[in-house]
Parts: sequence; C-alpha cells; structure tokens
Amino acid sequence: MPTVIVSLIVAAVLVLAVVQLRRDKKAGKPLCGGQCSNCPNGALCASQRKAENENS
Repeated sequence: MPTVIVSLIVAAVLVLAVVQLRRDKKAGKPLCGGQCSNCPNGALCASQRKAENENS
C-alpha cells in the first residue's frame, strides 16, 4: 500500500511540472529559467522565440 501512495505522489509532482512548463512556454518564458543575455546560446533561443511569436 505505501508503494501505491508514493507512486501517486510522484505522478502528481510530474503532472504539475509538465503543466508549469506548458504555462511558461505559452507565456514566452525560456524553459531553462535563465536569462538569455548571460547564456552562450541566448541568440538561438531569442530568435526561435521570435519566430514562434511571429507564426502564432
């Protein structure tokens, strides 16, 4: 029985994480959580987000 409870808790945490990632993506936030200005790949992320915003 404890295994089932722990499994349900882990599954709930995973579902909440996925929901939060989807909300952040829709809001245009970077998925890495960092600032693109300090990232070596910042130009790639910014251009990709700009292209996605133009297409929607």
